[in-house]
This record gives sequence, C-alpha cells and structure tokens, in this order.
Amino acid sequence: MRKLKLVAIVAMLFTVVLAPLVQASEGDLKAELRSVVTDVLDAKEVEEINGYMDQIHPKSPLYSTAQQRIGNLMDKYDLKYELSSFSYIGESGEFQLARVSQSIRKISGYQFRDRMLDGIWIFRKSGEAWKMWLQVTLKKSFI
Repeated sequence: MRKLKLVAIVAMLFTVVLAPLVQASEGDLKAELRSVVTDVLDAKEVEEINGYMDQIHPKSPLYSTAQQRIGNLMDKYDLKYELSSFSYIGESGEFQLARVSQSIRKISGYQFRDRMLDGIWIFRKSGEAWKMWLQVTLKKSFI
C-alpha cells in the first residue's frame, strides 16, 4: 500500500512540476531553432555573408563551401527570403531537426524564378548556441 501511495505521489509530482518544465524547455528549444532559421534568412536577404556564416556550425559539411556559394548568389541577385512555416520534428542524438518552408523572390538581378522550398533543417550545438548543420530540400516549386 505504501509503495502504491509513493508511486501515486511521484506521478503527481511529475505531472504537476516536471512536465511543465519539460514542455517549457522544448518550447525554448523550438524558439531557438526558429531563430537560427530567421537569422539565416535575414542574413541572406541583407547580403551579410559574415552573419550568414555565423549561423552555420563550423564543423558542418556545408561550412567550407557555404561562403563562396552564398557570395556568388549575392553577387548575382537581390532576393527576398520569407519563412513560411517552421515545424519542430525532434531530436536524433546531438542533432535537432525541423521542417522549414520558405519563399524566395527576386527583387533584382539575372533571370531567376521565384520559388518555395520545403525541407528538413538539421541543427547542432556549437558551444552554447544552436547552429545550422545541414539542410535538405524535399520539394521545390516555382511561384
């Protein structure tokens, strides 16, 4: 009987005290990851290469080529980036995953078709900050 009461008390404590803390920390994590996405898109839009590179994990497979690729893109186009949706997927080891949809529209530059990209963004911590590790495009549609 005592064990049953103890189990009931522990379950109640978890429900009342710990569960909200877990939900709050997951909410904070989602906000942090979403912030990385918006910082990446904002840096690309204002053509701030250093700001863009600051959001990529330094050990990411993207890191070595990202500066050249984004620099070439910025030289050719003036683009408007907009986050359409962000949905946290979950954790896999040291990585966090989210599904991200974004629109990219040409303001000026060479021939460019406006588009929607739907993909998975993978994040990994660098020190205390979450950084973009990799992104995989699942679907591209022209708008």
